[in-house]
Amino acid sequence: MVLGMQRQRLAQAIALGLVAGCAGAWMQVEPAETGGLGERTAEAERLASFAPSPTVRTTPRVGSKDRGETTLAKDPFTVEEAKWRLPASLIDVREADLVDGAYRQTLPDGTVITFTLDPRLQAAAQASLERYGVDEGAVVMVEPSSGRLLAYASRSERDPSNGHVPLQAGGPAASIFKIITTAALLERNLLTPASRICTRGGARRLTEELLKDSSRYDTRCDTLTSAFGASRNTAYGRWADRLLTPIQLEETAERFLFNQYVPFLWGLDASVAHIPRSDRLKFAKAAAGFTGTSLSPLHGALIAAAVGNEGLMMAPRLVARAERDGEVLYEAEAKSLGRAVQTEVARDLRTIFASTVEEGSARKFFQRKNRPRIQGVRVGGKTGHLTMKLHGESAHHCWFVGLSPLGAPDVAISALVVNGKVWTTKGVVLASDILTDYYKTPKRTAKR
Repeated sequence: MVLGMQRQRLAQAIALGLVAGCAGAWMQVEPAETGGLGERTAEAERLASFAPSPTVRTTPRVGSKDRGETTLAKDPFTVEEAKWRLPASLIDVREADLVDGAYRQTLPDGTVITFTLDPRLQAAAQASLERYGVDEGAVVMVEPSSGRLLAYASRSERDPSNGHVPLQAGGPAASIFKIITTAALLERNLLTPASRICTRGGARRLTEELLKDSSRYDTRCDTLTSAFGASRNTAYGRWADRLLTPIQLEETAERFLFNQYVPFLWGLDASVAHIPRSDRLKFAKAAAGFTGTSLSPLHGALIAAAVGNEGLMMAPRLVARAERDGEVLYEAEAKSLGRAVQTEVARDLRTIFASTVEEGSARKFFQRKNRPRIQGVRVGGKTGHLTMKLHGESAHHCWFVGLSPLGAPDVAISALVVNGKVWTTKGVVLASDILTDYYKTPKRTAKR
């Protein structure tokens, strides 16, 4: 189901420094920059293979009285103290039929599984992956307030039987990790959305020289908001280097459930955040999304959903109900996995998200003839582009993670496309197409 080989490759890539992030450009980190090969490999493998635990560990919230651990009262998929358990190995969205406006699967023993999926969104998400002939990719859509999955679409040309690309964290998070760095800066009052910085370079590489101010060459000036939207690597590298500590960034990442167990119907790869603690440049690169992180499409949607849900992250759920012979065996309930950030930080993040779509790296994909493709609805999010070069083959990861409508989000989306030698499309293209179709329904647009 979830490919262990991808975890192993990611661990090797992190250790060798072959994972590198940038805004719209592809690169490979020079091997000479890595160092500590054996130690890094062991650490990456450890992080990539977190064992399930009944407790989700959360670090103390900055500026909050809510501290300690958030303990799940019981397994989210156990009903009436283990009298009946969802048979995860038998449940398959691809085997479901559309019955009375909902996707339902009948198991061999007659149990009827009703999925949480929105039929229109599920069909649109799967169709978009097929239409562009994506080599490998996924689209996940979540209702922020409940964790209910609205779409769970997967495609793998190399392994057509793999219907669970959304669960795999075999590829890097890239600039999606800037969401975490931004949250860390905001929650400690180190920056505001209007904070300004002037920088240069950094589109393809971050160096120690770029971390230094230059009155002559630092002519590109941004606010935190516009730097996020345009994915300015030098700006994020400098802010992390000067304002954050590795421990602070790691704490924020773990509250967004990096390096953590996330309960789900099927096994979900742990997303990795390996934050260097003893190397200034490597820390800056990690904060900018160049290296050291991995992310699954489902986790990407949960991160966006937490921002849309005033900072509270909800447990993802795909099964709404299970019944047999008129008896309800299971009925899903919304469950919190803890607070990622405080409400005011989540609202600032949503404001910053808008920059990506309205003036930044996703602008051209959400506009047509200089007008928004989706009228009356504000969409926001973050793009991420990154390549992994393993065994002589390049895998180009193209991400979009976002929310709509920004004022009161009811949809969080994560779209990933992994391109090989032949390019098909980008995650942001899938997200734009799906959300545009979704909001064509008059009553949806009218409410926004």
